[in-house]
Parts: sequence; C-alpha cells; structure tokens
Amino acid sequence: MRAPVNLLMIISTTLSYISTTRFHSFSSSSSSSSSSSSSSSSSLSSLSSTTANSNSNFATTPPHLSSLANAATTTPSFLHALWSTISHITQCESSADCPAKFTLQLTFPNMPPSTTATNDFISRIMAYLDQCRDVTDQFGINIVVSPNMVSNKFDGSILVKKLSDWKPQEEFAYDPMWDDYVEPQSESESEAPASPPPPQALPDNSEIEAISRDWVGTFMSKMGVCPFSVSASLAGLPVGPVRYEITHSATPESLYASYWGEVCKVEQSSESELSTTLLITPEFLPNDIENFEAFTTTLTSCLEALQIESLLQLVFFHKDWVFRDGNERATDGDAANFARRSPWPMINILRTEQVRKAQKGIPTGLVYTQNERTLNSIGSSNLKEMLESQSWTSLSDVEVDRRDHEALKTAREYQLSAHDGTDESSTVTIDRTDNLKVSTRKLEQSDMVKIVKQALELRIKNGKLSATERSVSLTALELILGGGR
Repeated sequence: MRAPVNLLMIISTTLSYISTTRFHSFSSSSSSSSSSSSSSSSSLSSLSSTTANSNSNFATTPPHLSSLANAATTTPSFLHALWSTISHITQCESSADCPAKFTLQLTFPNMPPSTTATNDFISRIMAYLDQCRDVTDQFGINIVVSPNMVSNKFDGSILVKKLSDWKPQEEFAYDPMWDDYVEPQSESESEAPASPPPPQALPDNSEIEAISRDWVGTFMSKMGVCPFSVSASLAGLPVGPVRYEITHSATPESLYASYWGEVCKVEQSSESELSTTLLITPEFLPNDIENFEAFTTTLTSCLEALQIESLLQLVFFHKDWVFRDGNERATDGDAANFARRSPWPMINILRTEQVRKAQKGIPTGLVYTQNERTLNSIGSSNLKEMLESQSWTSLSDVEVDRRDHEALKTAREYQLSAHDGTDESSTVTIDRTDNLKVSTRKLEQSDMVKIVKQALELRIKNGKLSATERSVSLTALELILGGGR
C-alpha cells in the first residue's frame, strides 16, 4: 500500500521545483531520465529533496495552503505550472491525507504587466481550458479553474478548486426505453466473448528510446520520409539536435503538464541547442486513435489564440494514424498512412521559424506525393509487419526519390552545407526577411528557369496546373526572383 502523501508537500514542492527549473543543456543524447517524475508512481521524497536543495526564490512550504507563488514569465510556463498543479491533485486522490475539498490560489508575480492590464490574456487562457475539458478525466468535473477577479479585473492569480472525491464513471444499466437498446441474448443464443489479448509488457525507457531512434534514423532519415531529418540525432533547417523525451503520463491532465514543460524547454533554448523534440507517450491512448486525435486537436487549435504560433508547430504520430485530408490517402489500408505511424504515440514539437524555412524550399504537396509513391511501392502489409516487429532493417536500401525536383535538391544542399559549415554565400543563404536566395551559378546548375518554362508549357497545354505543379513552379520562381546575388 502506498504511504499517505501530504497534499501540501505535493503541491508546494512541485511548484517550487517548476519555478526554479531552467533549461541548461539538451543534446541529442538527452533521454527520459526526468520522465519518471511524470508518472503517478514517481518518488515524491526525491522531488522534495530536489526542491529543498534548489536555490528557490519562494519558500519550499508556503505559509498557508491557499496561496502558492510561481516564477512563470511566459504563457507556456504559466500553463506548465497550472497543469502541473492539476495533475498532482489528480494523482493524490488515493492518499488518506488528501482532503475532499480545498482551494489553491496560484499567483504569478513575474508575468508581464500586460497579462493583467486587460482581461484579454485570461480570456484566451480560459477559452483554451474550456476546450481541454472535453478530453480530460477529472478537470472540469471535480477540479475547476477560475481567474481571481477584483472589480471585474484579473488580478494575476488563478483559483484551482477540488470540489469532491472523484470516482470513475460507472456504466449505465440497460434501459429498454432507450433507442439503441438491444435485447440481451440467452447463454444458449450467444457465444462466450473472446478473451482480450494479454497486455504487452512495456520496455524500459532506454529500450523505448532506442527503438524510437531506430525508427527515426531508418524510416524518417535514411529512407527520407522527412526530407529535413538528417539522422536520428540531427534535424531541422539549419541542422540542430533532436531531443527525445519519454513520459509515462496516462491521463490528459498529466500529459498536458509534460507537454507544456517541453514547450518551455523549446522556448528557453536556441535552435542550435534544441532543434526539435519528440515527446514519446507509450501509455497515453496507444490503442485509441480517435481520442488521441481529439486530445491533439486541443494542442493545435490553441496556438494562434494563445499567441504562440510563432514559437512552435506540431506534428503527431500514432500506430493507427490515418490521414484525414479527403484524398485517396484517407483509407485505412493505404501505405501512405505509415508516414505518420510510429511505434508509440508521439508529439513532435517543431520550431515555427524552421518550418517556414523548410516550406520555402520544399513544397509540402510534393513531399506528400513522393512519400506516397515510395510507401505504396513497399506495400501496406510489409510496413505493418515492420511496425509491429519494431524493426526497419529491410528498408536500408529504400529511399524516397527527391531528385526529380531541382528546388528540393537545392534546399537539401543548403541544409547540409549549413551543417557542414561551408560558405553559404556561394550557395544558398537566408536573408533578414527569410527569403531563400541562390547565387547565379547555383541558378544555372539547378536550372530553375527550365522548371518555370515547363510549368508554362503545361499550363498552355492542359489549361491548368495540379497543386503539386503549382507548388514546384512557385518555389522555382521565388528562388529566381530572390537569387542572383
């Protein structure tokens, strides 16, 4: 039986720990050494010890339970503190020391004055939290959040209220008056239900990371499904380290806390320190793609409203992923879906600036088309077998052909030249307005003019261009107009 946990110590030490934790170094070899703290089985005594030894600006134990200060200075760190508090409240339910009802007041003295100058900031935060309530277990039911308002103005603090003891919702009994009621069959009429397969033991964190790296290195990089992934350890434009973080969060509340913690790391680091993050979530809805997609929607839909779309973009992976873009890829048996199918659910946190640079050099529609062609040649059944066995060795000689588009080749050469430290002035550079520029010599080699000429010929002949042809010709034209220096 788990020893009783004092709620005050859980909340106060956690927030003090969050407030004093800062980004230091995240090399490509960083793994999930801290991910165990995301699990409900984490060592609270270890967390308390860590907090007690930190140089905190706040008391380890606040003078009273109702008020806790946090050092957040940005929207991501604000939400990290809030979700960490909510997550720890959900985890302490089984403790004998956890009161049935209480209120915590979270204060954020270091947030910019603009957050309290008007109610705009807190209105955007509350709108985001309203979306999250639809996919969470306890938040919005027995744990509620409200801004502390003084004379109808947000005073910078948040009230987190635990309303009652939480119990999992029980299934309703059959109601013969309900529309979808099905008459129960007798034992002689019905067959005994098949026993569910025994749950597969989850590997330890080191093996999860090793398998994930193998998938990224072989499938995404060497095979080329992601054209800007150089290796399992390097990606982006320009190239930088890939961070792998494993969280054993099994509830939305806990995963929100882990996710916003990773966003803070991106925010606090440079792209040379941290290019992209793969947040691996092996215990969060691994067999439920619909609810996983519902959860990820709450992450993407808030980026603009929270005014952080200039910081990050998101891509999601799941073993059952199906494209929903309305074309032929949106079929469960189509091999193209494996471009987003991974050994475990994953959240890929990308830097917006790098995404924009990549989109200037590589048309998104063309990448999808080339990936689809290559994956279809491998076959859905073969790709499924690889994913289930978690081995991609048979793909060692397979590669997505990007050479049929000169603009893609030029962008790829730019990426590699930047990583190798060669003189970019003679090849490709990014100017202050982020326009991709190519020297005259490079233009002659890449023959961008020929691409535009071919596009015009197709337009005259067919009356229109396909989406991919438009992307290719516009990219080539942009390179021509921006180059020549």
